Amino acid sequence: MQVCLRFPASRYWLIPPVLLSQEDTTVHLSCTQTTDHVNMFWYLQRTGQGLALIVWSIRDQSLEYEKGFDVNKFIVTRSDTGKTMVTNCQTIEFNFSKR
Repeated sequence: MQVCLRFPASRYWLIPPVLLSQEDTTVHLSCTQTTDHVNMFWYLQRTGQGLALIVWSIRDQSLEYEKGFDVNKFIVTRSDTGKTMVTNCQTIEFNFSKR
């Protein structure tokens, strides 16, 4: 089952809102925003740790990965509707394994 979470007073949806995964499995998350904001950021929080920025992008510019995150393990695609960035969609694929 997928659940759509809407953050209060915003226009962001994350499907599924929370996802727990075992090591060496692939999971998919989708985030949609319906605002005129052009920045998108993906964070990872491992058990017992704080948030870590994985990747970010502005509009249709290239993705910027943070040090320590492998572009082959954290696969991100971003597509635009062509309507002045009103709707931005981004999907991230995690393949969790021991670091």
